[in-house]
Amino acid sequence: MDPNLDNIEIQFNNPEDIFGIGIKNLLSYRKNEPKFKKLVINWNKTIIFEFPDLYSLSIHFQGNKIEIKYGLVDKYDLKVIMPELNVMNEIARGDIGPISGFLKGKIKIKKIYNIPVLLRFIKIFITALRIAGKRAKWYKENKLTRIKLEDDFKYQGVEN
Repeated sequence: MDPNLDNIEIQFNNPEDIFGIGIKNLLSYRKNEPKFKKLVINWNKTIIFEFPDLYSLSIHFQGNKIEIKYGLVDKYDLKVIMPELNVMNEIARGDIGPISGFLKGKIKIKKIYNIPVLLRFIKIFITALRIAGKRAKWYKENKLTRIKLEDDFKYQGVEN
C-alpha cells in the first residue's frame, strides 16, 4: 500500500435518506482498510443505484470524499438498476453473485462496457455487501449467545 494513503482519512457526507444511510454504513465499515483506501481514494467516479419502484442514489467518489446524494445525475460512469430491493439481500447472503444476478436479469447495468469501473465497483460494493451478510448471519446464528452476553454485561454493570 502507498504509505501516503495511510494518513488520508476517507470522508463521507451525511445522507438523509434510508438507502443513502445504508450505503454510507456499508462503505464506512471498511474505510480504514488499506485495500479499500486504495480502491476509493482518487477514483473520481460517479455510480448510480436505481431502484425503479422507489428512487435513485448517486455516489460520487472524489479524492478522499464519498458523497451520497438522493436522485439521479446526468453524468455518471456506471448505473446499477435493481428492479427488486431484495437483490441486495441475496448478494449479501451469497445466494447470487453480481454476474449471475446480471445474467438472470435481477441487476441491470448501464455503461457496462466500462469494464475497469465495473470491476472496481464490484470490489467496493459487493465486498461490502458480503461482509454485511456474514455479520448478519453470525448475529442470527449466535443470537442466544449474544443475548446471554448482553445479560451478563447488565449483571456485571457494564453498558453496551
